[in-house]
Amino acid sequence: MLWFRIDERMNLRVAKADDLLNTQHCNLLCLPENYQMKYYFYHALSWPQLSYVAEDDKVKEIPIMDIK
Repeated sequence: MLWFRIDERMNLRVAKADDLLNTQHCNLLCLPENYQMKYYFYHALSWPQLSYVAEDDKVKEIPIMDIK
């Protein structure tokens, strides 16, 4: 697993398949445009190296970022 240290309270890591449900949930709560689950599967399969998850020091997922 690839980890990047942002600061003392947050880590950034490459997203896993387990993170896709939380990605969709975060999107539904925070963004005006909403996507179906197949959109997240497509991104995860097409560009796995470009999807990241930020976690706090309790390893609780915070936001998900798709960089494309």
